[in-house]
Amino acid sequence: MLVACFHGNPFEKQFAVRLRSSAESLSIKCRLFDRTDLKDLPKTGAWRPRALLGVLESYPEDDVLLLDADTGLNRRPDILLDEKDFDAALRYEGDVLQPGGPIFVRQNPRMRRIMKDWDHLTRTFPETPELNHLSRLLGQSRSSIEVRRLPVTYAWVEGVHREKHPRALPVVTHFRTEGMISTRMKVAQ
Repeated sequence: MLVACFHGNPFEKQFAVRLRSSAESLSIKCRLFDRTDLKDLPKTGAWRPRALLGVLESYPEDDVLLLDADTGLNRRPDILLDEKDFDAALRYEGDVLQPGGPIFVRQNPRMRRIMKDWDHLTRTFPETPELNHLSRLLGQSRSSIEVRRLPVTYAWVEGVHREKHPRALPVVTHFRTEGMISTRMKVAQ
């Protein structure tokens, strides 16, 4: 399995390097990609479909786990590494089929086809959130895709989940850095 992480600025890269260290400490390969260096990737918005497809094509021997830069691996992701009876794994928020957090894609022709269809839908209907397109494709796939619903420990936010799940052992922690200011930023006096 390969952990793939895309960052778009120096602040995100700081977190991405931390993610890579956490993955490598668990003997899991991790590759960091700078979104600004990739010509075919949108600079903002719906970049995930094309990014995942590119990683699947560039690393044909590896299943891929896409993680945000501001995440870390705390423990070995046993479900993804040991169980082989599914094609994709996502964390769905609440009782709705809205994916959020990590996206795991098995390296096989069915999932490459889904990734191509996801990219096509995202380009054709850019006003619809990209994860809505993915959810729709996985939900109505005619190619018998098996999707695994990941537990909350794979999209853990300490301040949000600990009270409800006091004994949980997080696998992937999300630090929720949206809107934070880098400590390296100079403030005018």
